[in-house]
Amino acid sequence: MLLKLLIIIFIVIATVFSVFTVGYVAVDWLYEKLKKKKKEPEPIVVKEPEPAPVVPIDEPEVEFEPEPEPEPEIIAEPIDEPEVEFEPEPEPEPEPEPEPEPIAEPIPEPELEPEPEPEPEPEPEPVVEPIDAIVADELMTDEEAEELAEEEEDEEPAAGYRTYVNLGVIDANFEAGDEITLEILKERKLVTKKAKRLKILADGTLSKPFTIHAHSFSVQAMKMILLMGGTVKVKKQILR
Repeated sequence: MLLKLLIIIFIVIATVFSVFTVGYVAVDWLYEKLKKKKKEPEPIVVKEPEPAPVVPIDEPEVEFEPEPEPEPEIIAEPIDEPEVEFEPEPEPEPEPEPEPEPIAEPIPEPELEPEPEPEPEPEPEPVVEPIDAIVADELMTDEEAEELAEEEEDEEPAAGYRTYVNLGVIDANFEAGDEITLEILKERKLVTKKAKRLKILADGTLSKPFTIHAHSFSVQAMKMILLMGGTVKVKKQILR
C-alpha cells in the first residue's frame, strides 16, 4: 500500500515538473519573439517629389543691325627724306707704351755664423783614494761607463775556456800605469795557461790606474778602472 502511494506521489511530481518545464520554455519563446519584433525598425518610405510642369517661355525676336560699309583706305604719298651725311669717325690715338718697371736689386743675405762646436764631455777626474764597487756606482752611471769603454779587435777565436780575475788581485800584483792582458796574467801565474778568454770582476778595491785588455768586464769593474784614470779595452770578434 505504501509503495503504491509513493509511486502515485512520484508520478504527480513528475507531471507537475513536466508541465512547469513546458510552460517555462513556451513563455521564453514568446518573450524572445516579442523582443525581436520590437528591435526591427519599420521601413521608411521616402516619396519622390513630382516634377514641376514645364512652362514654355516666349523668346523675344532679336533684330540684327546691318553691318557698316568699310571706309576707303587713304594711301599716303611717300615723303622725300633729306640725305644725311655721316662725318668720318676720328682715328683713335695710340696708347703710350708702359714704362718698364725698375728691377729691384737682390738683397744680400746675411752670412750665418758658424755654430759653435759642442764642447767635449770632460773625462772623470781620477780618484786618489782606493775605490770599490759601491763607491763607483755612486760616482758614475752605467751609460757613462759603457760610452767611455774602448773596443779593439780580437784575433783569437771566440770559443775557449774563460777565466775570471778580480781587480783586487790586479791592484796587489801590478804597479800604476801597467798594461794588463791575458798573456801577462798567465806569465805571472795569476790565471791558468789553458784560459782563452778573460773577464774582469769588481771584487776588492782599486787604488792605481791600469790599462786592461779583456774580453768582457762587469759594469762595476769598468767604473772603478775609469774613475781611477785607467783605460778599458774590450776585445771584440770582427767579422770579415
